[in-house]
Amino acid sequence: PLRDLRAISGSMREAYEAAAMGPRGACLKEQGGVQLRCWSDRDSGTVVLVFDATAAVSAAGLLASIHWRLQNAHLQANFPGEGTIEAKGVVEHRQHVELKPGQRQLTLVTWLDPKMAFSAS
Repeated sequence: PLRDLRAISGSMREAYEAAAMGPRGACLKEQGGVQLRCWSDRDSGTVVLVFDATAAVSAAGLLASIHWRLQNAHLQANFPGEGTIEAKGVVEHRQHVELKPGQRQLTLVTWLDPKMAFSAS
């Protein structure tokens, strides 16, 4: 059962990465071989950010800080894995990402309750 959950989470990560890194995703920032890419789906209330240092030309890799303002949202800063925040009301959160060259991190934001207003900015 736990192994099945890990396999499902791994498959979901691959699908989200493919969406953000592919033609349906948007490049928000690119510099020195590192990228910040985004994909979102309004119908499901899903937002995916991919921090990508796999092609970094500098030994510094990628360093980013994002200030989130969330409402009725579930944020997983390093999907799948640690860094989970649930915002039933309005919650502000600062996410720090530090990657070495060759690394990639996915952040996932989803709706908590689809019957209520959702916001992630």
